[in-house]
Formats: sequence, C-alpha cells, structure tokens
Amino acid sequence: GDGTLGYVSSVSRAVSAKASAADPGLNEAIKTLTGGEVYTIARVSCFKDNIVPRGDGSLSIRTNSGYKWRDEADLRWMNPSIPAARQYVTELCRELAELGFDEILLDDSGWPVRGHLEYIKIGEAYDPENLTEAVESFYQELRAALEETEVTLAIAVEATALSEEGDKSGQTAQLLGQYADKVYVLGAERVGESEEALAAGGFLGDVVYVDPAVGLTGAGENVAMKQ
Repeated sequence: GDGTLGYVSSVSRAVSAKASAADPGLNEAIKTLTGGEVYTIARVSCFKDNIVPRGDGSLSIRTNSGYKWRDEADLRWMNPSIPAARQYVTELCRELAELGFDEILLDDSGWPVRGHLEYIKIGEAYDPENLTEAVESFYQELRAALEETEVTLAIAVEATALSEEGDKSGQTAQLLGQYADKVYVLGAERVGESEEALAAGGFLGDVVYVDPAVGLTGAGENVAMKQ
C-alpha cells in the first residue's frame, strides 16, 4: 500500500510522484516471464497509496480537519470518488496488461474499512450512504480500458463485504457479478455465506478463499506490481 510500482511506468503521474521503478531492464525481464508457460498475476493495491497523495493532496481522502486521512498502518489513500485517482490506477492496469500478465488482481479497490473511518470528512467526496457509486465507476472504467485485452480481471474482497450487513468498502456481490472474472475472498471461515452472496449477485467465475492471516501475498504466485 505504499504506492511504489514493480515495473517502469510511462504514466506521467507515476513518474512525477517517483512511484515508478528505476531499473531500465525491468520491463523486458517481466515480458520474458509473462511470455513463458507460467500463469502470471499482477497484484495492484489500487487506492491505498502513500506516495501519490503525498505529492498531490487533491487526490487524497481527507479528514474533518482537512488533513490527508491515514489508515491503521499510517498509510494515505486516494479517494475513489475522484476521477483522476481512478484514471491513474486504470492507466497502470492497462500497462500491466500490455506487459503480458495473465491476470490483474485488484486489492484495496474500494473504500478503506480499517482505521479511524469516523475521521473521514463526510460530503460529496465521501458519502457513507452511497459508497458503491464510486467503486462501480472505477470497475466500469477499468473494464472499458481492458476491453481489447485478454487479461483476467480478479478482485479481492473481504468476506464482510459479502455478508448481509456489508461493510464500508462500497464493494458488493452485485458489482463482482457484473465486473469481475475471478474473486479472492479474504475470510475463509465464511465460505458458505460468501458463496450464497456471490451466486445471488450473479457471479459465475472462479473464487479463491484466502486466510486473512496469510493475505494475498501468500495466495498463489502473484507479484506486487503496485504496492
């Protein structure tokens, strides 16, 4: 979630924020890997990003006092309701598809659910009663950007988002059913409830259940392309 990239990006915001990797030979090495027989997964921490909001506060989730909000790990987040924040992540994912990854795994692709959420300034940029709209806009825009590629779009979600109560992420089973090819559920102890919710949301793809103690870093051979 610190925002650093595991490849060399040509996206101007990544370059100006110094988020891009510096090794000029890195992308060719990645293409060698993705061009082989191994199934490759690029993991992307979408809106949890400590670097970009540090340089451009206009993209940040804000506190009631006007500061850049930080989560329980003291990391900043970009605001999913801001089009430029969504565009930035979308452009990065497009680059990863062009690098030849078989799958892009979205982590932190909704609103934060941990930390002092009560400190977040409520208003047009953060409406607790309508958190799904910005998340759907992001998934919709990303789907359109990846339309001409063959990459599998996987989305990680906490099991609590699929519960009857839901959570504060803005993610829903219906959104996953509409936009995800594959879903990673963090919270393997709630398999039955999650399966029912995903089925009700119309999701028909593969589901991977992940032990939260292990996290996505231990969920198969995925590589962090955006920390």
